[in-house]
Amino acid sequence: MEFCTKLLEEIENFKNTGIPTARPNSMNYYGAVYVEMRFTEFFKQLREDYLSLFTSILYKDYSGEKIDKSDITVNLCLGSEFTGGSLYFKGILDKPETQ
Repeated sequence: MEFCTKLLEEIENFKNTGIPTARPNSMNYYGAVYVEMRFTEFFKQLREDYLSLFTSILYKDYSGEKIDKSDITVNLCLGSEFTGGSLYFKGILDKPETQ
């Protein structure tokens, strides 16, 4: 939990600098692009050391269509106050009955 709190603080600090930032995608007004915050190496290590291991074990039979230009999308719910927020998975690749 401490990590999430510190990450939220860094995102707020970055937003308060006044540096112009890009929206993560056309549907997201409040997200952050980690490259702009100079978190590239941190998230690279997180992806390589942890996420790839978990996803290869937990989701070895699953993949699906992506709509954005990212190689991978990681959605982290870090807000302190909010309502709603849905994440929709279209289906499993090569299994049309799930799409």
